[in-house]
Amino acid sequence: MIQWVARGGHLVVAVGSNWQAVRDSPLAAILPVKIAGSGRVTDLRALESFAGATTQITPDNVAAQVVKLEGAEASGAKVLSTTSSSPLVVRGKYGFGRVTVIAFDVDAPPFADWPDRALFWIKALDLGVSGSLTIGATKTGGRLVQSGASDLSTLLRSALDQFPEVRLVPFGWVAFLIFIYILLIGPFDYFFLKKVVKRMEWTWVTFPLIVIVVSLTAAYAAYSIKGTELRVNQIDLVDVDETAKQVRGFSFINIFSPANRDYEIGLRPLAIAPGSPTKAPDGTNVRISWLGSADSGLRGMNGGSRALTFANLGYRYAPDASVERLESLRIPIWSTKSLESRWFGPSSGVVVEADLQQVGPDRLTGTVTNRLDVTLRETILAFGTQVYYNLGEIAPGASVRVELTLNRQLSGYLGELRRTYDSKDDTWNGESRLIHRANLLRAILFHESENFGTDPLSSRPLKELDLTTQLRLDRPMLVAKIDRPVAEWRIAPAASEPKITRTTLIRVILPLDRGGETPALPTSPVSPPSTPSP
Repeated sequence: MIQWVARGGHLVVAVGSNWQAVRDSPLAAILPVKIAGSGRVTDLRALESFAGATTQITPDNVAAQVVKLEGAEASGAKVLSTTSSSPLVVRGKYGFGRVTVIAFDVDAPPFADWPDRALFWIKALDLGVSGSLTIGATKTGGRLVQSGASDLSTLLRSALDQFPEVRLVPFGWVAFLIFIYILLIGPFDYFFLKKVVKRMEWTWVTFPLIVIVVSLTAAYAAYSIKGTELRVNQIDLVDVDETAKQVRGFSFINIFSPANRDYEIGLRPLAIAPGSPTKAPDGTNVRISWLGSADSGLRGMNGGSRALTFANLGYRYAPDASVERLESLRIPIWSTKSLESRWFGPSSGVVVEADLQQVGPDRLTGTVTNRLDVTLRETILAFGTQVYYNLGEIAPGASVRVELTLNRQLSGYLGELRRTYDSKDDTWNGESRLIHRANLLRAILFHESENFGTDPLSSRPLKELDLTTQLRLDRPMLVAKIDRPVAEWRIAPAASEPKITRTTLIRVILPLDRGGETPALPTSPVSPPSTPSP
């Protein structure tokens, strides 16, 4: 459970009459507060305000037992609800995840009898609904062709599916060539044999000859247009927590196969540290699975029918009882297959060094220094609801000053990015209709921070990538594009080296100078799940 939280999970712990057992349990090491006994309070109106309730949790002047929670400010935790004497709900960070502590029993009165307790759980579990709840709902905007995307995962699949080097024959040309073919095997063959050769029985020779010539011509044209090279589109993200010294990565690929072939596919994460890319440290867990979209259109997981396929369905995960590699995965000729991989492990060194102080409720000042040996490009720094968007390029070893005048609302910044990846946006200006992959990934990274207005997009399958909840805990995050691999996909057999188009972003959670302590993460990794997630 502790490893699950460190990888991005949200643990909610209700501490009441069992406070001594919780204080002495392994969970105490990851709690954002110290448990210091229990007491009784007569005013729980703070809970009603927190939940947005319309009914009282207890009558006036009726005492309820609560646990005393201390040390929230020192650990950088957020007090979400408090009485005059002690916090009631506290939320703090742990790795890439969060821990919320509730200072009373939730299975006993007065909370168990509270009619509005469901509203409390929505806030305590952080179940804020964002994005569209209607699959496939899009506005027309007067256009004839619509993408039908209601989820960012669909746009990610579309971005991976764009191979500009692979040309598609227009349907008009296909229809015209079929018409010519019918003329050749029909009227032309008939009049040629009747008027020129004057021997109709020769159709046993001319007919198959026409079929063979046309088939060979079509095959030659197809290979000339679509090519004979194995191509891969790859989008990578690496999250680095400089405070907890942990790394998690996400890699999404789409493989274009030039032949009917069974492939063996695996991934090797690379260390994120200065110097030449090397294998990630021991203890890094890898998982490979399918990349699906949450829509009901083509290849959508909510579709009502199964697509026709001639693929070999005998693929398997390897090694046994693991999900680190795919074997015997058939990809038909001139078709694609989308996969994703996720990994988690210890960091290999300092990536970005920071000296940041908080100014006011949501402003930063200080410096950030690039400790990698590659340039950080298109660099932004997000904090709370703000983004410092003009940090630009940071060369290896260089430092950049974070100025108060360079910030703006993060929601507005993300809204402007949308015109570069979503064709439903009225201001869409995609060059050659190509989706800007880096901007799309930035939108996924802070999805809940964006104000979508009347045309929302959800992010259900990729919700794990969204660390907006960490921004709410006052954790600064630097996001930059880098020109180096962070993961190597092994695709075999391949007649030649695959042609890879790679987009790589790195997101670094930076320390904030507040003088508090951060609980250490465990050093022994937990084995990955034995079955792939859907």
